[in-house]
Amino acid sequence: MTGAPGWTSTGLADKAGHSSAIVVEMGPAALIVQITGRAMVGLDAPTGRMLWRNERAVDRGIPCCTPVHADGYCFGATGYGKGGACVKLSAGGGGVTARQVWDTKDMICHHGGYVVHDGHIYGNHLGGWSCLELTTGRKKWYSRGVGKGSLCYADGMLYTFGESRGRMGLVRATPSGFEQTGEFSVAGSGPSWAHPVVTGGRLYLRYHDKLYCFDVRGPNYREAPVVKPVPRPRPATRPAPVPRPPPPPSDAASDAAAKLKVARVYLNAGLKDKAKAILTDLVKRHPDTDAAKEAQAELDRLD
Repeated sequence: MTGAPGWTSTGLADKAGHSSAIVVEMGPAALIVQITGRAMVGLDAPTGRMLWRNERAVDRGIPCCTPVHADGYCFGATGYGKGGACVKLSAGGGGVTARQVWDTKDMICHHGGYVVHDGHIYGNHLGGWSCLELTTGRKKWYSRGVGKGSLCYADGMLYTFGESRGRMGLVRATPSGFEQTGEFSVAGSGPSWAHPVVTGGRLYLRYHDKLYCFDVRGPNYREAPVVKPVPRPRPATRPAPVPRPPPPPSDAASDAAAKLKVARVYLNAGLKDKAKAILTDLVKRHPDTDAAKEAQAELDRLD
């Protein structure tokens, strides 16, 4: 809400890579998982405290791909011959730990990324595409397809976009075997590292200096209804309140202020349900504090 730092990570001196962070919820705990220039790491979301790190999946300090999480497993991989690793997360003792369960060189992924669907990882491997079992790392298939590139998932299908010659291939997301059902190309030149995007029944591709949009809606596709927000009535003008001296600090005020700070950290992390629970409890327990007034204002905005 203010731009003030909520925390600075402790126990982490790694240089940054090109990877983006994800939020993982493990019961009551929430953590930020990131691939740095040296390791795949997990940080406590409210405090920034280092919870775990795994250095198997990183090489040369320039990871490009974002980690993925499903069913308590986190996977990350890089290119340059390194491959990837998968850890099993466990919550308990006031934190989250990670145990490496397998590693692999069957998904050496430079920039194209990987997705998880129904217990399997699909992603770029060297000059083609691989499918690995999430819990064991066992390779189910490999095929060149449209060649090295990036991908996304939608409606049971993998949209694989080759980094050269603008080739787009549609592949079934199934571990039984590589099955490409269609392919086409778009005009352009040079390498393409932009990922394909599917949203609203349309496929978007960026190649060279052009952006392409294709209608990929099936016969049963239905547009989502557009819900217009109901405007809130403006409150009646009220006379300015008479200034009062601030009350002396108390244990209740300190506790309320601390809860408000934690709730805002959850809001910044996108965990609205957790934030609302903390704000609601704050208002109930300490209704006469300044923090309760701010908490109620936050709740009103969330509603």
